Amino acid sequence: MMIQREKLLKGLSVIKKYTGLLFDAVYISLFTVLLVYSFLNNTQFQIPWMEWLQKDDFRSFLIEHVLFHPEQLLLVVLICRYLFSCTYQIKEYLITAFICFCLFYAYSKSGGDIEAALIFLLLLLGARGLQFRKLIGWGTVCMEIMFAVTVIASQTGYVENLVYRMNGRNVRVAFGFFYPTIFAAQLFFLILNIWYLIGERWNLFLSMISLMAAVFVYVGSEARFTTACFILLSVILGVRGWKIWSAGKRGQCYQMGDRLARVLAVFPILCAFGIHIISIGYRSSVGWMKACNQLVSNRLSLAKKAIQVYGFRLWGNSIPMVGYGGSTERQERYFYLDSSYMQLSLIAGMVIFGIVLCLLMAAGYRAKAKKEWTLLWILAFAGMHAVFEEHLLNLSICLYMFAAVSELGRKCRK
Repeated sequence: MMIQREKLLKGLSVIKKYTGLLFDAVYISLFTVLLVYSFLNNTQFQIPWMEWLQKDDFRSFLIEHVLFHPEQLLLVVLICRYLFSCTYQIKEYLITAFICFCLFYAYSKSGGDIEAALIFLLLLLGARGLQFRKLIGWGTVCMEIMFAVTVIASQTGYVENLVYRMNGRNVRVAFGFFYPTIFAAQLFFLILNIWYLIGERWNLFLSMISLMAAVFVYVGSEARFTTACFILLSVILGVRGWKIWSAGKRGQCYQMGDRLARVLAVFPILCAFGIHIISIGYRSSVGWMKACNQLVSNRLSLAKKAIQVYGFRLWGNSIPMVGYGGSTERQERYFYLDSSYMQLSLIAGMVIFGIVLCLLMAAGYRAKAKKEWTLLWILAFAGMHAVFEEHLLNLSICLYMFAAVSELGRKCRK
């Protein structure tokens, strides 16, 4: 009787193992499909999604429930990955269930305005137990291929290459993307991905690449904030390259100072509170505030107006936004919140905003605990970039919030 029971338990264990592997494969497939779809939505490729959706066949069913509204499928995959995992932590499961409840409740209250954030965060929670490095590596390969295809297609006439001519600005080229700042952000995070994947051995080389990218982005697209991020990245890479070389000459492995590591771990949180404080306190009558507002293309005054009109709510607001993306025609009623943090707090609501901040903090402290110094710097850059850009929860651009739940770890190289 005992032997039969042991065989039964062993058989159940094998079934559980392979079921878990099956849902791992399903998750990676969903991750890839949604990443490609998100990337294509940022480009000028004209794909007839809606025409395919009108047909009553299996393809339209897949498009509807995998691309347009994958929330239920993602939730099922998330639950199954948790159930068939090798470890069970009640506290972790309760936190995940609470986050999912808040996400779907906010989604129902917003009327679908936060669907992109819902999909991103469900996909993020479903990455529990996966290797973060492998996830970034696979995502980078997909993005590099699509980025190269998009840029080449825009320069050879296969896809529309939007060129913006604005008063007081240089000619801004989108290189096949929806808007010039999207092209610049895509390139910036691709270089961050490469930095994370190859480690610290090529810091000085990447510093030069980053500096050249800054010149190219400014001359081609005049994405001023991303250009500044590129220049700062070049400086940081150069300094770190010198410090790591010096430590290697002494036969040591470079270790970041504890104070700096603590600051970097919470830097995205500081950025989020900083942009909120400045936006709330913005006054056009104050000279330096007015100058900063002009430097960042009126982002501060637009955020201030949104705060005055809509205000902060627990479950967000429905805010109609009109931008320049996808068309070179001038928008007379332009109103757009570029900051990821302002979009989250005003549109998604303070509850979802708080959840995102907690995930950012978790990613930072996990990177610090694992001594992933490169990841710690990259999270700080991602948090800084989100102050004036909207790509923090864009699956095809920034994947670094996935560090909050996936497995970290890398051996120190001398």
